[in-house]
Amino acid sequence: MPHSPRSASVHRGSASRITDGNFRFVLWESIREAVARARPARLSSPRVRRYLEKNRGLFLPYLDALEPYYVLPRPTLPTAQRARENANIAALWVVASGTKTASREERLALAKYTGFGGLDIESNVDKFPIGIEPEKYGLLHEYYTPYEIADEVVRVLEPFVAELADASGRIRALEPSAGIGRFLDAANRSLRSVSLVWTAVELSVPSSRICALLHPAADVHNESFEQFNGERTGRERWGLVLCNPPFGSSAATRTFADQDPDPEYDEPYDFAYFMRRSLDALEYQGIGVFIVQQSFLTSATNRKIREKLLLNHHLMAAFRLPSQDSSGKPVFPGQLTVVDVLFFRSRGGRLTAVPERDAYVVAGDYFKTHPDHVLGEEKTEGTWRYAVVADSSSARHHRAGRLRRVCCH
Repeated sequence: MPHSPRSASVHRGSASRITDGNFRFVLWESIREAVARARPARLSSPRVRRYLEKNRGLFLPYLDALEPYYVLPRPTLPTAQRARENANIAALWVVASGTKTASREERLALAKYTGFGGLDIESNVDKFPIGIEPEKYGLLHEYYTPYEIADEVVRVLEPFVAELADASGRIRALEPSAGIGRFLDAANRSLRSVSLVWTAVELSVPSSRICALLHPAADVHNESFEQFNGERTGRERWGLVLCNPPFGSSAATRTFADQDPDPEYDEPYDFAYFMRRSLDALEYQGIGVFIVQQSFLTSATNRKIREKLLLNHHLMAAFRLPSQDSSGKPVFPGQLTVVDVLFFRSRGGRLTAVPERDAYVVAGDYFKTHPDHVLGEEKTEGTWRYAVVADSSSARHHRAGRLRRVCCH
């Protein structure tokens, strides 16, 4: 998604507000503090807290029965243009109501917001609430990560999360191009053994406000990622980064590059800036996952960017996702585009040279070396139209299982 000059913190974490994404951890902290306050006089509060925290793993499973009361079921997302527009407008009116704590019905309406990529803003302009109108750049850039892809990314990450967590079971996580928070949603639902303390950055006013309402535990910033980094007084570190960065800006149109004063990250393309800036802020052995245009791993134009990334980070695995199913229905509603999902791990410092075993990645030969990482049938129509058509259901499940096996290798 693209950038804009505005800057605002939609929802900041604080000592008075629980910042965990895992509802079980939220409830656990409340129970732990209540027990500590009601302790027998002969026991000190710190002693009770230490005992409970030491045995946290025994108690958390008992909170699972409460999940339906805290975790919102996912709505069926509209795919047709008119249905998407109507659902988006309904979500904008929820935001315009000024609610600070959305009801269950309001959250379901907000979760149906799919962005305005490929839709019509002009013919709906009289239907938008004043002050919460969608930005016109969304027509080109708002193609949010489908839940199915976000869920699969999180499933692949599951074996790694325990080693990313601190002693309290938490991971500091960043989504630098958050949209309405679909990666947050997928991770908070599925990574049950840890709790993710999220910071989310999103340029769009409507999307950032929806993200804050759907994920009240997250620290949501309505600003460009460049401005977010330019404002940081210290070098923040993250255990996990999940991102579907903006694709569109070219070397001539990186509108907000000057908002980050660090010349090290003066990259010609948005996706390159997002990847390098985010990955370089990972803790040692931290993991970053990015959904990027298929040209990144193959184009000679991006060779230098690949080299820069591999000096600091190891490419665990990459997979080329289907752009459409066998009927021609796009994976990303409103756009037929081929994307790759990349799993990186921080080396914890910069090497003097890219390791020889990674030379084929720098050369752009990743998928020539790993053709089975293309999760569908490649097709070319004419001289320019390239597509990856999803396999049959059985083959698709087989290939999806490979994501986890390869990354865990």
